[in-house]
Amino acid sequence: AINFGTVWTVSSHAELTVGSLSGRGIDGFIGSLGPSLQLQHKGQPFAISGGVSPTFIDRQTFGNKSFGANVQFTSHIGTYVRLGTRIELGVHFQHMSNGGINAGHNPGLNNFMFSVGCRL
Repeated sequence: AINFGTVWTVSSHAELTVGSLSGRGIDGFIGSLGPSLQLQHKGQPFAISGGVSPTFIDRQTFGNKSFGANVQFTSHIGTYVRLGTRIELGVHFQHMSNGGINAGHNPGLNNFMFSVGCRL
């Protein structure tokens, strides 16, 4: 953690996500692992977080939406509140796309996500 004066702290951690992506009756796996930064005012349970992670989806097409590749990149920014020392509840805006690695076919997907986290 990096301290800015006596009241602000910036810290980093690895973030692992797993879930399901659905579209027009078709479900698939989605998972990511990457770094995240958090800005927190000391003594407060709230923080702002953001990061970018490589992402894997097990299928390229969901209904009529094709993502063009199984490898994607996800960026997010959001806020969370800590409940005790290990549990976090959060809300994030997330953007996923293939970053143009598939010859320009890069439709992307924007989501608002709710999260529950556990610090190990």
